[in-house]
Amino acid sequence: MPSALYHIRANDLWAFVYEHVSFFSPASLAALFTSAGYNVLGQRDLFETQFLGIESSPSATAPAPLPEDQPARLQEIRALAGAFSASARATLHLWETRFRAWAAEGKRVVVWGGGARCTNFLNMVKGSSMVEAVVDINPRKHGSFIAGSGQGIVAPEVLPRYNPSVVVLLNPIYEAEIRSSLAGLGVTAEIVGV
Repeated sequence: MPSALYHIRANDLWAFVYEHVSFFSPASLAALFTSAGYNVLGQRDLFETQFLGIESSPSATAPAPLPEDQPARLQEIRALAGAFSASARATLHLWETRFRAWAAEGKRVVVWGGGARCTNFLNMVKGSSMVEAVVDINPRKHGSFIAGSGQGIVAPEVLPRYNPSVVVLLNPIYEAEIRSSLAGLGVTAEIVGV
C-alpha cells in the first residue's frame, strides 16, 4: 500500500493518483488488519519507503484493541496532512517559476518517467507545456502520449536527438539508473528531481 507518511513528508503530490486508492501509515494499516480479524505478524517499508507491506494471518480470537499510542500516531498524521496543502502550493509555485525561467533561457526540457506521476505533474504545473517529450524505458509506451498535456513518450535511445538542457526526474529512486543511461547516451543535461 502507498505510505501516507512517506508521500506527505516528501511533499510528493504527484503520487496522489487514482491508482493509489488508499494511503496508510504503519499504524493505520495494522489497525485495519487487526480490526478485520487478522494477527499482524510483521510490517516493512517497500520500494525505498514509498510503500508499506504487511504480513498477517487470520486470528482465531476476537480483534485486538488498537495500540495505546494510536491517538498520538493519528495526531502526527493530522498535523502532516494539515501542512501538506501549503507545501503543495509552494511546490507548484516552485515548478511554475522553474518552467518560466527555463523558457526565458531557451532551455530544452524533457521529463523522465511516463507514468501516473508524470501525468499529474504535467497537468498540474502551469508552464509545463514547454516539455518537449517524456522519456520512458517501457517500449509499450513509446509513440503514445501523456493524457491531458499531450507530450509524446519516447525511448531513451532517441533522447540525443532532443538534445535536452534539463531532464526532470519524477522518482528519486531511479536517479542512479537514469544518470547512467544519460551518460551512456552522451546526454549531459542538468538533472532536476521533483
